[in-house]
Amino acid sequence: MNEIKSRNVLLIILWSYGLYILMHLYQYLGIIIAASRSGQSFKAIISGNFESIQTDFLISLTALIIGVPLVFLVTRFLWGRSFEWLHLQFNIRQLVFGLVLGLVLPFVILLIFKLLGYAKISCQPNELQSTEELIIIGYACMAIFSGIAEEIVFRGMAVRDIAVKYGWMIAVIVGGLYFGIAHLIIKFGDITLADALWVIFASTIISFLFVAMYRRSQSLWLPIGFHMAWNFCLKGVMGITISGNAAKVGLLNVELTGNTFLVGASFGIEASIISLVVYILVAFIFLSVPLKGHIELLNNK
Repeated sequence: MNEIKSRNVLLIILWSYGLYILMHLYQYLGIIIAASRSGQSFKAIISGNFESIQTDFLISLTALIIGVPLVFLVTRFLWGRSFEWLHLQFNIRQLVFGLVLGLVLPFVILLIFKLLGYAKISCQPNELQSTEELIIIGYACMAIFSGIAEEIVFRGMAVRDIAVKYGWMIAVIVGGLYFGIAHLIIKFGDITLADALWVIFASTIISFLFVAMYRRSQSLWLPIGFHMAWNFCLKGVMGITISGNAAKVGLLNVELTGNTFLVGASFGIEASIISLVVYILVAFIFLSVPLKGHIELLNNK
């Protein structure tokens, strides 16, 4: 097999982020469809002057139907690495494991919050309305797209390629900073410097967990499954903020109160110090369990 040549770190970050933006072009098609269905203009929807549950649902559905295939096409033809090298061959076992872990871990963290008196949890008093069901289905569609796109770009592309030249530890740190800054771009101007630095630090810890899953499972599908389930569980099941985006409805009513660093404040529980400790513990479990093999850096395997 041919040896993989290392790439310049700046090129890796700029090119992968460009591809990340390209993957999100589905939004324009979704807005066009939503505009035709709602009778509103494209400009009104893209500017945020017009919002509706149906419009959000159509855009989310487009993310699943158009966005997900676009992610794989962009990766296949524009990144220049094989799916085998990225360890992106479909693996149902690792996907299911990731999904289960991504549903269980948020409830473990929520239980800790509950025991410490930082969380109040209750079920929805009535059956969900049809519009609320659309919102939750939309959350599921977006969770699938985001889980796949972000793990491929930030772990499969960035961390994997940076690790070829600098090793996994440097790749985790640089990839984590990249991951955090990418999530802050849309929040620029709406977040304080202190909060921004904390989010970047938290993102580095989260990246450590995702990379540990990726490297030891030898498959991107474990972190993909975890990422999808985590996002949906927080927003669609618990109905709480994720990455600074507040949920409109969830299967549960969860109210979080307490110190900003303990519950994550406006960014969500991903930035909670309690969550970060759990991430680190789970990551070290992955790294310490005597699994067979790990991802090699300099060849196609």
